Amino acid sequence: MIKALLKLFQAETNRFEALLDALKKELEIPTPYPRSVWIQELPDEYGDPLVIGVLHETRRLANYIHRLRTHLNRVERNFDITIEIKGYTKADIPDLKADRVTLLFGIMPFPDKYSRGLNTKPATHQEKDKQMLALSHQLAEAIENDTSLVRRAKEHVQRMLQNDHGSATKDIEEWCSILESYSIRRLSRFLTSTSERAGRLRQSNPFFAILSPEERYRLLNT
Repeated sequence: MIKALLKLFQAETNRFEALLDALKKELEIPTPYPRSVWIQELPDEYGDPLVIGVLHETRRLANYIHRLRTHLNRVERNFDITIEIKGYTKADIPDLKADRVTLLFGIMPFPDKYSRGLNTKPATHQEKDKQMLALSHQLAEAIENDTSLVRRAKEHVQRMLQNDHGSATKDIEEWCSILESYSIRRLSRFLTSTSERAGRLRQSNPFFAILSPEERYRLLNT
């Protein structure tokens, strides 16, 4: 994945960050807002498309993609890339690999897919929770080594609160409060806690949304 990124933008990390910012800006325009939008696939070679996935309500999906397509034309021109959009509903979300997904908007639509990076065939809800907890231990260590992750998570949550996310809004507000008030040490302990609240909020953990593909790969392979 990282090789593909370097090949596409000739090792210019800043250019990739600029692309992400441009995509996120365009996603703020079409409404009603989808549940989530993510980069599903980066091009391997120049000329290959960048694929974006969209999760929306069935009755709104086609219309949203049509309007989003118009807005992304500007990004295609500015960055000289081709963008394809794939739409999904809750019933047909694909089996995505954690190190190949970059969230652009909303909430991760596939929390259990992260656990598949640790075990390709999780059998029970209990096993999935156990795998998510194991991943959270790695995340807690990453936060202690790089406190900028907390700042990025705060910014992500604050952006999300600017829009209505229905029943998920309460969890987003809880995360906002946690990120604003917890010390790094306390936050690390919360991420690895086995309490009911920590277990519930693990499913909407904002840190998974702000990790770069390289950071996510390292997290899954430590």
